[in-house]
Amino acid sequence: MKDQVPKHYQGQSGTTCADYIRDVLGSEGMAHFWRGNAMKYLYRAGNKGGRDQFAADIRKAIDCLQRLLAEAEATTT
Repeated sequence: MKDQVPKHYQGQSGTTCADYIRDVLGSEGMAHFWRGNAMKYLYRAGNKGGRDQFAADIRKAIDCLQRLLAEAEATTT
């Protein structure tokens, strides 16, 4: 899943945080990372910041699940 990555998620070399984590953990570890982050956002949704933050957390969980799916599809092809 290649998209525009904010500068604060890139190292000095331009490597993204997600790419660095994948390099360290491998593809299976990266899948666990995205699954865990989705769980985190779903768990905390509605527990801080009211309705706007609830929607933001759900969107973040969906993004993590889409990245998990992309990771799974990349390893099965």
